[in-house]
Amino acid sequence: MERQAGGKWIESINSFRGVDTIPIMTIHKSKGLEFKAVYLIALDDTAFWTFQSDPDATRRALFVAISRAKLYLTFTFAQSRSNLNFYSGKQSHQLISEFYDLIDPFIN
Repeated sequence: MERQAGGKWIESINSFRGVDTIPIMTIHKSKGLEFKAVYLIALDDTAFWTFQSDPDATRRALFVAISRAKLYLTFTFAQSRSNLNFYSGKQSHQLISEFYDLIDPFIN
């Protein structure tokens, strides 16, 4: 689009290559890739809603997610959420607490 808008060719090429961008993707799309830093947003029971029905698949998915990080792994947890159709209210990580137990020894 930069080229059509009168931009320079190098800007178009850099945009196509993803220079100075942050890739945002699902865990499954990240399989086989590595990144200097990985951020897992909302690591709570509702993020891994399949844990109760298929805990092994959920464990594999989380392994894929955390093993993408070369240097930094950051994850967030919301104490509560609002304005969401399915997951409003108090959040927890009781069902997936084994993930927190696994990660805890590596937290600085």
